Formats: sequence, C-alpha cells, structure tokens
Amino acid sequence: MPHIIASQDFTSYDTKTIRNLLGLNPRVRTVFTKDGTEVETDIIGSRILRVIISKELHPISELRGKHFLGAFFEIQQCHYKVWKSEIHHNDPSLSNFMYRKEGKKGEVIIGVLNDWDLAIDMQSNPQHHGLERTGTVPYMALDLLVNRQGQIQHLYRHDHEATIWIATWVFLCYANGKYVGNLSNPQLAHWQTGSYQDCANLKSGFLTNHLLTAKPQEEWEEEWDIISELLADLNVRLANRNQALTRQRSRKGSAKLVGGPMIVEADDPDNVLRQQWAIIEGVAAENPELVYVLRYKPDFEVEGTSV
Repeated sequence: MPHIIASQDFTSYDTKTIRNLLGLNPRVRTVFTKDGTEVETDIIGSRILRVIISKELHPISELRGKHFLGAFFEIQQCHYKVWKSEIHHNDPSLSNFMYRKEGKKGEVIIGVLNDWDLAIDMQSNPQHHGLERTGTVPYMALDLLVNRQGQIQHLYRHDHEATIWIATWVFLCYANGKYVGNLSNPQLAHWQTGSYQDCANLKSGFLTNHLLTAKPQEEWEEEWDIISELLADLNVRLANRNQALTRQRSRKGSAKLVGGPMIVEADDPDNVLRQQWAIIEGVAAENPELVYVLRYKPDFEVEGTSV
C-alpha cells in the first residue's frame, strides 16, 4: 500500500455538488436483474477532489528479473488481502503497479498497489453490487470486456486476471526497464486502442492463436514460462465457462452471450490464488531457474484463507 504522509479533501468540488449546482439529474445506468429484465438504477456515490502526499513511488516496469516478480507478487497479495477485507480495487493496471525503496540505502524493494480512486468499500456501501465495468482496457478481464455494464458482477478473479495481463504486457513489451514494443506480436499495440470489444477480440485471438508462438523479450524468457502457463489455464477456463453459460442460457431460451440475464457467480478469491500457485509450482518443478519464485507463495496451510 502507499505510505500516505498527508491528504486533503476539497468537498466543494465533488461531482455530486457540481451536478446539483448545474441542475443535472442523478446519473443512472441500465442493469440486468437475475431473470434478464433491464432496469434503470441510480449510480451510487460520487467523486471528490483529493490531494495526497505519499512516499516516492516508481513504476514497477523499471524493475527487472527477481526484483520485478518480487514486487509483482507483493502487490498481488496486497490486492488479495484488501479484497478479503471488503475493499475492492477494481482497476489493476501497469500504471498503478508501483514500488518504493526502503532501507538506509534504498536497497529494499517494496511492491505498492496505487490509485484507489475506483475502489469500493463493500462494508460501508452494502447496496453497491459491483456491476460497473471498471478497469484499464488493455488489462481488463475478458469477461468484463465482452459483457455489457450491469450484466456481470465484478469478481476477484477479474482483478486477478488483470494482474496476469499486466505481467504479460511487461514480458512481451519491456526491456531494460523501458517500453520497446514487440515486433513478433505487432497486434499487441492495438490492445490499447479501439473499443472494449476490439480489445476482447484481440486478446482472445492472442490466447487462441498466438500464445504458443509468442516471444517475450530476451530478459524475460525464463519468467515467461510462468505467465504462458497461467494464460493457457485462463484460456481453458474461459472456454469452459462460456460453454456452461451457453448451455445455461439455452435452457432459458436465449443462447446469446451478451444481452441476456445477469451472470451470477460466487466470489472465491482463495481458490483463484491457490490455483495460480499450483500452476507456478508445476512450472518451477520443471525449471530450476524459477525455484526462487516459490519464496513468494503464501503459506495457505498455516494461515488458512489468509495470505
């Protein structure tokens, strides 16, 4: 988490006050009920202007090798712990995956999950159902990209999937701490442009047609084994989920993946993270160069559902 030194809210400039002064109606969104009925509902909450002073942060993309993965998994665990405490970040992206330096000489690297402006406190706002389609497009989960706002609940696995896309982007497009693109996978540049559906099509095509031949930057060739296996697992899970959803909606008389009843699914952060580490353990067992990654594995057996 960021180390906050000071902050100041300017409540006179929150969006609710501005809308009231301008005589604008409350914002509404169209959502789907469980039976597929479209209804309009007020958008809960408003944005405020807040100035924050924190300890200096640096982009995680500057890091290389073990330092990068160390900070990456620290951020992932931070996100998990906070989600379990009913604070949902909802926007993991490369720009808010940061690190800070600690120690007398700045020799200690601490991963930091920054930018909590889209986060939701589910305890203080129990009426919030997590139906907004939030995120940064290149890293958003495919389910969120292809389903209309209000049609799918934002779950932990969606944010977790975003972290995998973040690592994918870095391994394919960053070298020596700088963005260099990827000549072997030119379609990656288009992930940042176009519509939600365009990005979803490109990322789905990458999983289906380009994953096996994708070439990471040379410095990430070892670590790519981990991410490529996680992406392959993601591809299988997405295919299975879409097949199950098609069968479910066919029984209800609608085989459409988009525009039907809201998708209802239990949130299960513990299982998602356990499955990830089971895959990583398998990769490390076959590649001794990656054994060091296991030091970041949560001790599930000792801490139960807490990591």
